[in-house]
Amino acid sequence: MNAAMETGRDEFVSWARDAAISLRGPATGLRDEDFAGIADLVAHAKVVALGESWHSSAQLLALKARMVQFLVARHGFDVVAFEGGVPGSPAASAYIAGGQGSAARALRQFGQPMWLNPESAALVDWLRAQNEARGASHTIDLIGVDPAYPGAAIGNVLAFLARVDPQYAVPGKELLERVGRAMLGVELTSASKSAVWGATGVYESLDEAARAELYGACNEILSRLARYRHVYSHAASPAEFEWAHRQAVVLLQALSITSVRSRSLTDANIARDLAFAENLMAYLDAAPTRKAVVIAHNIHVAREPFLSAPGGAPIPSMGTYLAQWLGAGYVPIGSAVGRGPAPRQRGLAAVPTDQEAKFAAANASNDAALEEVGLPQFVLPTAQSPAWAAAPRLMRSHLEPQPHYSLRQSFDAIAYVDCAERCSSLDVTA
Repeated sequence: MNAAMETGRDEFVSWARDAAISLRGPATGLRDEDFAGIADLVAHAKVVALGESWHSSAQLLALKARMVQFLVARHGFDVVAFEGGVPGSPAASAYIAGGQGSAARALRQFGQPMWLNPESAALVDWLRAQNEARGASHTIDLIGVDPAYPGAAIGNVLAFLARVDPQYAVPGKELLERVGRAMLGVELTSASKSAVWGATGVYESLDEAARAELYGACNEILSRLARYRHVYSHAASPAEFEWAHRQAVVLLQALSITSVRSRSLTDANIARDLAFAENLMAYLDAAPTRKAVVIAHNIHVAREPFLSAPGGAPIPSMGTYLAQWLGAGYVPIGSAVGRGPAPRQRGLAAVPTDQEAKFAAANASNDAALEEVGLPQFVLPTAQSPAWAAAPRLMRSHLEPQPHYSLRQSFDAIAYVDCAERCSSLDVTA
């Protein structure tokens, strides 16, 4: 690192020591007043997105959960959106509205294993308690924005059509039902990552004729829903129609991802992040008075594009689109992780031992500079940061390749923790 860059880094660290909002003690013990320093930042936001650099990090999940509570309790946010499957939204919202089941079962509906942990379950139960206290006047919704669990989307659409148009001969119905069952059967494990990636194998098991029939059937269903919008809305309700229509859209989103996933991760992620943004905005467009907190990975919430393969094309993130569509109404808060107190590296307990060398360089990342602030946990607004923070640098992540971001341009603030221990897992059958 040259002397000029080192000088710029030192200036940034000095500035950050003064600007950081220190969060002392465990996240669960923090008060709303501890986040008062970001009140102006989020006061006029329509969407606040809370990023994480490490899925399944207990410390990051706990801090983000506490920030969600602050945003809901003090700033009127009434939608919590996970990087999880859209089809799980009604079941998740029903649970926090007082329905039967458990937080684990509600999270299971999102089709993403990284949310099956005690920290996320505690947040879901807190949202349930908030709804119970509020009554029916102003409830909080819990939704997913990912086109994951396409098998559930198939079932939802077919059930709606059978109800409002029982005489309609759904094209490719037997194939849709067979594919839906197979996609729902994808095991929810970290190895398959999620039902949307796991569904790739189901899609690839089909021959070319079946794939063409599947696409044709989905497009025909979407066209019929559009053509009979008023008829079907009258037979059910406008809200039920819009939900069925969104399921058909999600199904096509999932097919656009799974059909290219094995040959181009870049193309699959381009389709996926656009779907995230579209699904969230479709929900908010239908509920214009609501405000959403989004919980997802840094790569999805940052304003800047990311890479999913060395040499691949930059991928516009969900945050890229939301920043374009909402302007100042979109506030992304990313996360960074330190290596813990001495001996160094102890804080990165979530990192496999064979990858520890990636994080050894003291000055190679944004995170390394944030370590030098000297606080174990803080939030740092970035708008007034010095020039050093405008240049893209590596941010530690479990992803490969690891993303590079300008702290100032990608995020309105950074939440920092000095430890990333892997959280425990909940029983997915709970």
